[in-house]
Amino acid sequence: MQRLQAFKFELMPDGAQQRDMRRFSGACRFVYNKALALQKTNYEAGGKFIGYVALAKSLTDWRKGPDTPWLKQAPCHPLQHALKDLERAYKNFFAKRADFPRFKRKGSGESFRYPDAKQFEIDQANSRIKLPKLGWIRYRNSRDVVGQAKNITISQTNGKWYASIQTEREVPQSTPAATTAIGIDVGIARFATFSDGSFIAPLNSFKKHQQRLARYQRRMSRKVKFSNNWKKEKAKVQKIHSRIANARKDFLHKTTTAISQNHALVCVEDLQVRNMSKSSKGNSEKHGKRVKQKAWLNRAILDQGWGEFRRQLEYKMENSMTTQVKLQRNTRASVKTSTSSSSGRSSWITADSKVAGLLLGDSATMLKRLPDETFNVAVTSPPYFWVRDYGYDGQVGHEDSVDAYIEALMKVFDEVKRTLHLEGVFFLNIGDTYYSGNGQPHGSDPRSSSRNFARTKLRPVDQSGWDIPKKSMIGVPWKVAFAMQQRGWTLRSDIIWNRVNAFVEPTARDRPYRQYEHVFMFSKTRFYSFDRSKLVGEDVWNIPIERSLRTKSAGHNAAFPTELARRCIEVGSPVGGHVLDPFVGSGTTLFTALAHDRNAVGVDMSEDYIDYIETTLQSDGHKLTTWEEVQKRLASPSPLWGSWPGFLGVGEA
Repeated sequence: MQRLQAFKFELMPDGAQQRDMRRFSGACRFVYNKALALQKTNYEAGGKFIGYVALAKSLTDWRKGPDTPWLKQAPCHPLQHALKDLERAYKNFFAKRADFPRFKRKGSGESFRYPDAKQFEIDQANSRIKLPKLGWIRYRNSRDVVGQAKNITISQTNGKWYASIQTEREVPQSTPAATTAIGIDVGIARFATFSDGSFIAPLNSFKKHQQRLARYQRRMSRKVKFSNNWKKEKAKVQKIHSRIANARKDFLHKTTTAISQNHALVCVEDLQVRNMSKSSKGNSEKHGKRVKQKAWLNRAILDQGWGEFRRQLEYKMENSMTTQVKLQRNTRASVKTSTSSSSGRSSWITADSKVAGLLLGDSATMLKRLPDETFNVAVTSPPYFWVRDYGYDGQVGHEDSVDAYIEALMKVFDEVKRTLHLEGVFFLNIGDTYYSGNGQPHGSDPRSSSRNFARTKLRPVDQSGWDIPKKSMIGVPWKVAFAMQQRGWTLRSDIIWNRVNAFVEPTARDRPYRQYEHVFMFSKTRFYSFDRSKLVGEDVWNIPIERSLRTKSAGHNAAFPTELARRCIEVGSPVGGHVLDPFVGSGTTLFTALAHDRNAVGVDMSEDYIDYIETTLQSDGHKLTTWEEVQKRLASPSPLWGSWPGFLGVGEA
């Protein structure tokens, strides 16, 4: 069979050759832009499309014309090929394979091509290439050029010149040695997760150089544009970009080569990367949500190189005479939805061998995967009833009534009770809301975008017809607590969390501001573990709301304070114990548990929050592990159960 292959080498031209190559690429760019302008002018005048032959005649006039005599200094064939490139761009546009051709700008994609093998000569023995009007140019001969050379393209990238030689040769048709099939799911936390349970960790080339790149970009911005100092700083920035791209390309080539050589059938998801990496900025009429978080996610997605990964895998599988099947996946829609598939989980391990598990999906469903009587303590703060909008269909807190909201929580808390150890405790933070009954949509809150519901969305608490007076507190926390009592929970304490730095409520003009929330402490039985020595404060905890960079970057407007999570974790679990958060959100409970030598599992239906937690874990030095390792760790109870100080004497009223 016939195989086309390209061989790319770095050139080592002298100063005169570099100047000539810049002139040649500039001449090709000028011809391309001039021909495109001519096409647009002709179209606006009502003329027909000008083909390559007619444009080639115009090129002859341009070379002989008094305005552009310098075109004669450039070789003729690369100029002609620039016209062929324009014709191909138009054909792709007419066939709806590409956008309308655009003008080329200086400094971007500088290149020219010799389309005929008779126009150049390759001396591999002496590592040099002969080009018209350039002479012999040395190159870094990293490998032999195999096959018959068809054309050569000279291009510039980040201040360096390269030669790409396309060859053609006949190769025998072979059968693959491998006989196995495998499915691949690409991601951010794991670059590639295979159907056999193994995975490949991401390279994150851009993330490794991000801070250094930003530093040099700031230096360049302080220089006078186009000055010599500005050009020097620009060269440094280009060098970093080149390193990032080369490292990513090397990683992808090694990965795809290993996959193609070891498998006869590969199934890979067909992701629409362009749609996934769109900005969430919105416009002046409709502002986007969590713009900074989406921008980070876009950078992380583009840093992986999924499109290039699939492209390399396709041609390498073809070369090895194997088969590749592309699967269309539509899990990312314009309206975010949850998933309960087996792929919606990840696991992490720390340097101290503490594990963290993450489950993506509906909490009531995902908790069913966890074993019985496992966790020492559960700490969580579920979404409050119609207080915030996290932008997900099916989110808890957007039920049609308080009873439906409580029932949704009970389904989750029943699973929490099942997974909680007989000696375990459950700390539940929940807030109240008001019944307005005005019959109009909720107003805006300038301090919290998540409180600004759509003006057309009428919340149940805004509807009239409830059996309570307007402007009444609903009493949601106590309604939830009483419902849990009916489900067999023991309500041991009502802790008052005094949010000492809480925002002033803009709507509280005729009542005191709400500065506190409830933290209920439940137990499964009369006898439970409780370390009183770790208790700070009794039934009133003065803990400020956190407004750190971490909580801001998470995009969570109601992030759990670390101190609150710490108190609950330390009084309710021993060192080495297990912690559960069924509504993990931005991950405060999970991070705090790991920091205090506990294992932790978190569940959330927000893919943005799960991605944020995974990235933060990775940046904090945690490493990926298998979900089986998490299950193994959870299957063995804490070694200190029944022996730690807080266990003695607990259960007395």
